[in-house]
Parts: sequence; structure tokens; C-alpha cells
Amino acid sequence: LVDKCIECGFCEPVCPSNGLSLTPCQRIVLWRRIQQLQRDGSDPALLAELQQQYVWLGLDTCAATGMCATRCPVGINTGLLVKKLRGPATQPALAQTLERHLGSVVGSARAGLGVLKLARGVLGADRVHALNSAMHRAIPLVPVAPLATPGPAGRLPADNQVPGGEPLVYYASCVNRAFAENPGGGDTLADAAFRLLRKAGWAPKLPPHVGTLCCGQPFESKGASAAAMAALRRTEAALLQASDNGRIPVYLDNAPCALRLIEAQRAGQLDARLKLHDAVSFLNDQVVPRLKLTPSVDQLAVHVPCSTAKLGAGPKLLSLARQCAAEVTVPDIACCGFAGDLGFSRPELNANSLKRLKPALPEGCGCGVSASRTCQIGLASHGGIPYRSIEALLDDCAGA
Repeated sequence: LVDKCIECGFCEPVCPSNGLSLTPCQRIVLWRRIQQLQRDGSDPALLAELQQQYVWLGLDTCAATGMCATRCPVGINTGLLVKKLRGPATQPALAQTLERHLGSVVGSARAGLGVLKLARGVLGADRVHALNSAMHRAIPLVPVAPLATPGPAGRLPADNQVPGGEPLVYYASCVNRAFAENPGGGDTLADAAFRLLRKAGWAPKLPPHVGTLCCGQPFESKGASAAAMAALRRTEAALLQASDNGRIPVYLDNAPCALRLIEAQRAGQLDARLKLHDAVSFLNDQVVPRLKLTPSVDQLAVHVPCSTAKLGAGPKLLSLARQCAAEVTVPDIACCGFAGDLGFSRPELNANSLKRLKPALPEGCGCGVSASRTCQIGLASHGGIPYRSIEALLDDCAGA
């Protein structure tokens, strides 16, 4: 996976753990040193020390998003090495149980967000965050809710069809079914997206049993391959049913989920008949051209998620943003470091990656936009401004 590395360091500027633990290049160098010590037996004490330190330095603090590969002259994805070294899930049976009861898992997450919202209302957000962080330091298994963690999402919108509208399957990801679009909770991302899509003449509908579906990314990232594949198969069946075996296009509302499903289809793991569209590309190509937009923001910060960049849709996200704001700024942050759930379990990684965000925002910038819900949470927490979905921003600009 990494034998071609010449230790040039081109990968280092885009790594969210640069300055916290190791960069991709350093992970490779240290792993090579461990292998060399194992082969020659020259320094058992040093070997034991490096092996012990590598767990946190090399494995636990790697976002494994693979953005390093975009800067590597020979395309090395150090994240693949890290995933292999992490090994398979330690409790695969538990992962499969969670996958089979995903609706209850997401429901529990919403309930937890409701408790968080209540606690903030009583004690104040800063005090709750301080208590939560102290608990995490004492018991690392306790997750940390970043300051900008929103309230629970409400019900998904009904499939009220627009007369004459073009049919569209809307895949609401589990993360957008759990977290509300607005900080206080309530509206889902789908509420804003449905309004926007209907304005452009589309008639979105949800796949059957959408509340139980998942692309499998949360399981795959933990090495639970069987659970990830089971989730993929159930999602495939639901999308085929909803899309009339691929006749109707499918809109994927969260960039990491879109990347997971599109890559699975390219690898032959998902039915080739499905017409899968990541949200940014679909909005740019097939929604915005049908609308008249009026910019609603003076200064707008844009973050291109790793998954959007890998899908080649970064320029499209910037194009959409420029139609919504008088002035757009793009802070030089390739990966925010939230990396799925690491923003909750390893908050120091997200904080390290975004330490340059707030100083990079121009004076008067009061809003940001992205295409990944968890990225938005981390960006808002460390940038000090709200980060919205591109759908909600476009909906505002499209008027009534």
C-alpha cells in the first residue's frame, strides 16, 4: 500500500492530524522503522515503545479520509494502511445487531440530542460542554458533543407530489435523519431540499423504510465489513424498488454517503441500473438552471468536504455558493478532521485541523456552507459562525 512512498512530504499540508500527532508521511516512516526493528531485533526496548506509541500517534488520530492521496505524486492513500492496521471490528456481532436495528439506533440518537438540548436550556451550552469534555477525559468512551451540535431532527417530509413534476428518489442519510438542519432542532435537511426541488419542478419521494436504511459507511470505517455489506444490500433493494429498477434518478443528500454508494457501484457492489447523483452535482446540473436565484448572503465561507472533492464536485459547490452570496471565501482547509464520528470520539483531531479556520474568515462573514452534516457541526463549533447545508441556502435564494 505504501511501498512507493519517497517521504517527500507533499501530503502533509492536507492532513488534519499535522501538528497533533503524525502526518501521513510520518506514519509511513514510523511504521517502516517498526518493521525494521522487528526484522533485525536490534533494539527490543525501542520497538516496544514505538509499537505502544503508534496506537495513538498512527492509528487513533488518523482521519483515514484519504485526502493525502490527492497530493501524493504516486497516489498513496495512507488511510488504507491505517484501516488495515486497525484490523477488523472487535465486536462484529454487535455491529450486525446495530445494522439490523438501525431505526432504533437513529431514534436513540435523536432522543440523546433532545436530552442535550434540554440540558443546555437548564445549565447553558458552555457549562454542559465543559462537563461533557471533563467526562470524556475521565472516560474516553464517553463521546463529546461539539458546541454547535444541533437538536434532534423532526419527521421527514411527506411525499406530496407536485402536479407534473419529474419523479426523483430522495435518499435521506441516517446522519441527516438524526441531526436537525437548524441549531435548535426540528426541521430536517429534507424539508429544505424538498422545497427547493419542488420549486425546480422535481417531485421527490422517499424510498420505502428509509428510517431503517444506511449506506454502510459507519460500519465499514470500523472494520465491520459484514454489517456494512448488509446495510448496502438493504439500501440497494429499497432504492431499486423506489426508482422502478433504476428508471427514476436517486438524490443522495450527504456527501460521504454519496461517495460510499457511488464508489460501491463503480466497484460492482451495487446494481448498475441505479442512477445515483450526489447532491452538489445534481443541484448544479439539474436544479439551479431551472431557478432564478437572488443572493441572500453578503459574505459566505465555503468548505468542500473530502467526499465532495473526491467526487470531483468541489468546483460545482463553489459555483452554487457564488450564486448565493455577494462574496465567497474558501479557507485553506482540505479536511476538517471530523471524519464521520471522530469529531465526537477524538475531538482534538477536529480542533487541530480547524485551528486556522476562525482567523481565515474575513471580517463580517457570518455564515458558512458545506455538503456534509458532520463537517458543518465541526466547522460551526470552531469557526464561530453557523454552517448550513447548500440545499437550505439555495432554498432561501430561490424565494417562494
